Amino acid sequence: MSDDHKHRAHIFLHRGQLTQARAAYEQAVADDRLAHDHRALSDSLGNLGNVCALSDDLNHAEACYREVLTIQRTERNQQAIAHTLVNLGNLHIGANHPEKARPYYLERLGRTNWIFAPRPREYTSFVGNESLSPAPISRPTRPLPPDSQALPPPMPPRKQGSAPGRRFRP
Repeated sequence: MSDDHKHRAHIFLHRGQLTQARAAYEQAVADDRLAHDHRALSDSLGNLGNVCALSDDLNHAEACYREVLTIQRTERNQQAIAHTLVNLGNLHIGANHPEKARPYYLERLGRTNWIFAPRPREYTSFVGNESLSPAPISRPTRPLPPDSQALPPPMPPRKQGSAPGRRFRP
């Protein structure tokens, strides 16, 4: 039964019908709880959290993501934990609370170690000082220029037979 609810919710979500998608995911969560299927419950709660976040119900989305995180930590699913931490961080960024997002992003970066284990060079460049400093989040203080002024002038058309880059001879 849970799969039917998930399928309907997926269709509603892709149609942009968030209220119906939320109701279907809530039914799927209830079914997964009755079945004691933790992995399916984690997926359903994560999707419900996504729909709640899209619907601007940030408190319910956070509750869903936190429950998902608890389940994933019990199952020790490192990749899923990393995704959920980013979801929680993004949720707080969207609510304009970067100070609450930072711990989730830092924990996520700490878990990145296992992803980059074979390539420590990429890992160290990924976790440079810039990624640990809080990024300033601000809105434009002045109005943006109209589209015609915001974009650079168009490139002149190329001459027939001229191609950029190296030329190859047959």
